[in-house]
Amino acid sequence: MPVKYCKSSERVCPPGPPGIPGTRGEKGSRGRRGAKGTKGRTGTQGVMGPPGKHGKTGMTGPTGPRGDKGEMGVPGPKGMPGPPGKPGESISAPQVMLSSAKQTRDEGGNTSFHCTAGGNPRPRIEWRFKGSKLLSGSKHWIIDNGELNIKHLNYSDAGQYTCVATNILGSHQASGNLTVRGKNVNELLNIDVAFLQMPQAHA
Repeated sequence: MPVKYCKSSERVCPPGPPGIPGTRGEKGSRGRRGAKGTKGRTGTQGVMGPPGKHGKTGMTGPTGPRGDKGEMGVPGPKGMPGPPGKPGESISAPQVMLSSAKQTRDEGGNTSFHCTAGGNPRPRIEWRFKGSKLLSGSKHWIIDNGELNIKHLNYSDAGQYTCVATNILGSHQASGNLTVRGKNVNELLNIDVAFLQMPQAHA
C-alpha cells in the first residue's frame, strides 16, 4: 500500500483497509404492510384411499318378551304295533366245573387246569393257589376262557388249585389237586420195571 496520499492529477489510489466499526444506531420505524396477494387456484382432487377398518360390534340388545304358548294340536292316528321283541335271558348265579381235578405230573414238566363257569351275567374267573390269588407271569399263565397253565413244575407247585367264578348274584368255586413226582422217583420206577421184565434164571 502507498504511504503518501495520491495527487489529483494522478490516478486514484486503491481504498485502504476498513476502519473500526462505530456505535450501533437507533432502531428505525416499522414499514407499511404490503397489499394482500391474489388467492391461488384450487388444486385437483386426490384419489380416494381404501376403506378403513370396521368398528367393534355393538352390544346385543335385551331379549324380547316370550310369546304365548300355542294350543296343542289334535293327536294323529295311532300307528301299527311293531313285532314282539326277543325275550330277555334270565339271570343266574355262577356254576363252576373243573376238569383234570386230580393230577400227578413229573418235576420239570408243564400242566394245566380247565375251569368252565356258567351264569348270567357272565362271571369273572379267578385262580387261587393255597388261598392266594394267582397272576399271569413266567410261572403261571391264565387265559380268559378259564384255563390255567403251570410251567417248569417243582415240589413247591404241588397243592390245591381253586377256580372261583363271581357275578352280581354271588360266587362259586371248585378245587383240584396237583402232585409233583421227583425225577429220582421216576428213575427208580423205570429200574424196577426193567428188573421185573428181565428173564429169571432157573435153578
